[in-house]
Amino acid sequence: FLPQFNYLLQADRDLYQAQIAERSILFLPAGDSNLKNYEKQFNENIQQAWDRTQKFFSLSTDARWPRYQREFENHYRRWVELAGTQVRAKLAGQDISATLSRTSDESETAFQAMRGVLDQLTELREQDARAFTDTIDAQARAANRNLMLILVAGLIVGGLFVMIVPPMLAKPVSSIRERIMDISEGNGDLTARITLDQRDELGELVTHFNR
Repeated sequence: FLPQFNYLLQADRDLYQAQIAERSILFLPAGDSNLKNYEKQFNENIQQAWDRTQKFFSLSTDARWPRYQREFENHYRRWVELAGTQVRAKLAGQDISATLSRTSDESETAFQAMRGVLDQLTELREQDARAFTDTIDAQARAANRNLMLILVAGLIVGGLFVMIVPPMLAKPVSSIRERIMDISEGNGDLTARITLDQRDELGELVTHFNR
């Protein structure tokens, strides 16, 4: 989202700078030494605004964009035509006072319509960014819930292990210890057997003991 926001903001800035240059040219006296600089700024900024909006549209295949692109380009071309005609006439030394008011009004209408499209695009991308952020937050919350469930399940399994396994190990060991103590005291029944159905080291020990 950041590159697209950047292109929109810079294009909007370029348009404002182009308009400032246009107005400066129109209202400066003929022969002013700054006219050429403003002409250069006007031409550079209208081109930069165009290039940056095209880069914005090229970064996404969103089905919403073609309509906004056509609308922006129509207003852009209309504004450049009106503003450019006045600028060229002024730089050529022509008297534009008779048409200045009407043309300026039409140019301002096209300019604001063009900027309105950029504002709509910015708002749409902000909504998209918020939706994306909400999705990421929801996924993070779900991951945290899953992690907590895993931890709880691990604690339960660990608790059951502690409760069940030690007694299972301790009982046969205790039986063997008691039988050995009985034998060592001379009171043991050598025919007695220890019952343990396990296929591990303790089971093997009990099997050898019972022999």
